[in-house]
Amino acid sequence: MSFQNRKNKSDYDLDTAAYAAVSGVVPKAAGNEKKHTAAGSGAAFDGGEAGYSGDSKNGLRRTIINIRKTLPPDLHAAFSREIALRLFCREEYSNAYDIFLYASVGGEVDTAIIAEKALADGKRIAYPVSLPNGEMEFYYTASPSELLPGFMHIPEPPANPGRIALPLPERNPLMILPGVAFDRNLNRLGYGGGYYDRYIARFGKHFKYIAAAAYNFQIVPEIASLPHDKKPDFII
Repeated sequence: MSFQNRKNKSDYDLDTAAYAAVSGVVPKAAGNEKKHTAAGSGAAFDGGEAGYSGDSKNGLRRTIINIRKTLPPDLHAAFSREIALRLFCREEYSNAYDIFLYASVGGEVDTAIIAEKALADGKRIAYPVSLPNGEMEFYYTASPSELLPGFMHIPEPPANPGRIALPLPERNPLMILPGVAFDRNLNRLGYGGGYYDRYIARFGKHFKYIAAAAYNFQIVPEIASLPHDKKPDFII
């Protein structure tokens, strides 16, 4: 499990300025500190050292979601592209034949670039469908253009039984995991529904790697975790 860090301080300063312009919050100065940063763009969120649990998780969730929703379109596109390019340089991507993606909403890191590149590279892509019983299944799609609004207006692929996607170890499947916030130990704060936790509990052992896509301002010092909470292997 690992983080990637900013290549130099000027990269961090650029994203700090962007973050402050969007949120009105001046993040903790970077200096040589790397422990709160991952490869996603934007400055690290200074949440203090006590960690987040209970009601404070809900407050953190609201704060990060609101900041993310107010990212200007040009920054959202630039940050998403930077994160995608970092993924393309990793062997976890190049060795994967199947990529399990999420459909981006609410200012999440846009996975459309990843989908387009994966298809051009001859890989298969799959997106989740949320089920009434609180579970979810993935289905292969030929293009993100096949996605239509589904549960909570999140784009979903057609639930065609002939196109259900299962993580087959021989295909080195890679999942790109969404989330609201992460900490330096890779603990994840999701949206509270538990869909991904339950899916990974069922199928996680069959994935070669599970990655998370996040901006740096989504990385906090500590998130209290429970036994059923699932972690990514790395953050892009």
